[in-house]
Amino acid sequence: MKMRSINHLYIIGNGFDLYHGLPTSYDHFRDYVKEHDNELADLVERFYLYKEDCDFWSDFEENLGNFDDDMLREYGLNYLEDYSSDNWRDAFHHNYQYELDRKIERITRGIRESFCNWLSQISFDGLEKKAIPVERDAYYLTFNYTRTLEKIYDIPAQNILHIHGIFKDHDNDGIIYGHGGHPYIIEKGIDDPRVAEGEEIIKDYFEKTTKPVMQIIHRHQKFFYRMITNVTNVTIIGHSMNDIDYPYFKRICNSIRGRTDWTYYYHSPKDIGNCLRCLETRIKYRGDRFHFLPYPY
Repeated sequence: MKMRSINHLYIIGNGFDLYHGLPTSYDHFRDYVKEHDNELADLVERFYLYKEDCDFWSDFEENLGNFDDDMLREYGLNYLEDYSSDNWRDAFHHNYQYELDRKIERITRGIRESFCNWLSQISFDGLEKKAIPVERDAYYLTFNYTRTLEKIYDIPAQNILHIHGIFKDHDNDGIIYGHGGHPYIIEKGIDDPRVAEGEEIIKDYFEKTTKPVMQIIHRHQKFFYRMITNVTNVTIIGHSMNDIDYPYFKRICNSIRGRTDWTYYYHSPKDIGNCLRCLETRIKYRGDRFHFLPYPY
């Protein structure tokens, strides 16, 4: 991205794509998985904990941190042969760990492959610009994996930061999703080395499925620490301002130097509360102006 005198920053969330008719909600993802990998859907139902009044997919990213490790251990006990067994074989040294790792790998790889395959079949055919006007000569921070800004609004690619990656026809290792971080502490004094290794496998799952927000901010420090510092207008469209992405908004608030006008297109009153919490440093100390508008999708 080239440094230019740009004073408007747009922050784009998934509501923007939904407003344009793209099937990009987690409910759409759930339907795709159930149609194309029913075994994975069954594993998700079995190995994740979530609220009774919703399902795993409704809060997909955060629920990745609600993995039921007790259920996994219970499953693994079927492969934890007693050392004193008359049927003991050397392979029993590794069966427990192997089965835990195999189950986690099936779930995590299955989710990633399904996620990328789902993104691959999202079509832009027939989509048009909508009622909310956007400026072409502005900075864009988008949390979406799609090229809606480029394809529908002809926004130059150099103006857009796809903070969590963008779907490509090949090599989608850059697609980022994950929960907000759930520290996993391994108990001390585990006597069975197989169980100890199994705990490391479980810990590794929680670490690898955490969204590395601070690393992402550091990777894009030019954007956060230089490019947006002189912004005077920020427009947020279609983002629920959730806890997982809070550090991004905190960094933006701390990066922008002068007084700023904020416009937030919200979907529900809860979103307004999330927004005010995310922007609290600006509200308390900068005297910024805030405009809250209902989002028409």
